[in-house]
Amino acid sequence: MAMLPQPPAGLHPSQAVTASRGPRLINNLAFQALRATLIADKTSVDETAARSSLHEVIATE
Repeated sequence: MAMLPQPPAGLHPSQAVTASRGPRLINNLAFQALRATLIADKTSVDETAARSSLHEVIATE
């Protein structure tokens, strides 16, 4: 069995993506990151937008 990757630094293991809800969660994270980028009038997703999307999606789950 292959080893699962460790969650990024600062991400609690309980917030890690599970196989059952992973694809939908990843799509929601990507959408929220793009939304945050658009609102900030930027041309590419940066760490701030990604972290913002993480907080947004985790808060609504």
